[in-house]
Amino acid sequence: MNAFKDFLFWISCPHYTSLQIEGVRWDCASKIALGIDEVLEWQNWAERESTPDQKRIGKFLSSRKLGGKSLLHVGVGNSEFARIFGREAGAVDGITIQNQEYKKGQDLGIANYRVFLLNKFSVEMPIILGTDYDYIIDNNPTSFACCRKHFYLMMKSYLKLLRPGGVILTDKQGLNWCTPSNDPLWRLSGEEWFAVGQRFKLKGIRYNDSVFGLKKTG
Repeated sequence: MNAFKDFLFWISCPHYTSLQIEGVRWDCASKIALGIDEVLEWQNWAERESTPDQKRIGKFLSSRKLGGKSLLHVGVGNSEFARIFGREAGAVDGITIQNQEYKKGQDLGIANYRVFLLNKFSVEMPIILGTDYDYIIDNNPTSFACCRKHFYLMMKSYLKLLRPGGVILTDKQGLNWCTPSNDPLWRLSGEEWFAVGQRFKLKGIRYNDSVFGLKKTG
């Protein structure tokens, strides 16, 4: 119970450091509409080709041994990761806030693929998923963040969902992009992303020119 109280205190209080994102508002004060998702043409990726940054992350994963590994894809889009890695990986889970993407994932009928209609900024995410992962793939970790409070809550959830040695994977293109109406301070460089990771005791890894990782070392 004390640990839970500490967690509630942590997410309810601003933390000021030298991080660029400390200039973003602390609390959006919303309990329902978490995240910025106002651009219609970017909302549904169920029948669209994967973005270049997602393809680069996929190419990186193709070079890894995924036998028995567990993957979480944040923002499933067309469920390409499940179709590519579903047979090799031990399990692939995906989350989305788009009904069309959720239905597409369900209709694929991939045996070890679970897809959830779930917001990554939701406090219930670790409870609903109910497992842990070797890789969490989020090519837009900050792009849709509504405020620092919910972004940090997402990071705490990712930390809880990672297995020891597990990695959050992202790409510099998605990391450096945010929705037009959002605060441009959410556009992060690799160095800034690694600094965010340090706050959560995650080790920054630059796998190549584009793909970055935050690794849980403990």
